[in-house]
Amino acid sequence: MHRIFIALKISKVIREEIVRRRHLILDGVVNNYKWESFDKIHATLKFIGDVDRTTLSQVIDKIKWLSESEKIEATLDKFGFFLKNKKPAILWCGFNPEKQIYSLVEKINNSLVEIGIPKEEKTFKPHLTILRIRGNEDISILKKFVSYECEKMKFSFSEAVLYESKLFPSGSVYKEIKKYQLK
Repeated sequence: MHRIFIALKISKVIREEIVRRRHLILDGVVNNYKWESFDKIHATLKFIGDVDRTTLSQVIDKIKWLSESEKIEATLDKFGFFLKNKKPAILWCGFNPEKQIYSLVEKINNSLVEIGIPKEEKTFKPHLTILRIRGNEDISILKKFVSYECEKMKFSFSEAVLYESKLFPSGSVYKEIKKYQLK
């Protein structure tokens, strides 16, 4: 079985900017938070989950049109939380993308429905996960992120990737299965 998802790859410059902002906000506060690995920061377009080898091949075939898609312009924006049971569960960095990202997500969903992969029920929320909150973090420190006035920074997504995610006790490891260069 392969646990897979489709994402937009984030440039090194933008990932460095997110880490820089994180350090600015924390302002020297010592923490033992398990920040998302620098190399794993990405914008998920569609989490597919576990598939067998045959379905994996079908997915690759169904999304080959991605390489004909255009780059997506975006602006790095604010930070926020996704809640679980009314408590912060994920700290994210948001971005404002061009509207075409929503039709791209819709097209991915429609392509994959044809091979039996259910359409995403939730509305797409453009974000980059930077911290998964385990419950022992000081939330009052993390709330500084939400009130932080971010400088807007423009960037482009120029690559989509089909990733495999392998789960280990130490965390997940991503492997690129197929890259799609955006025009």
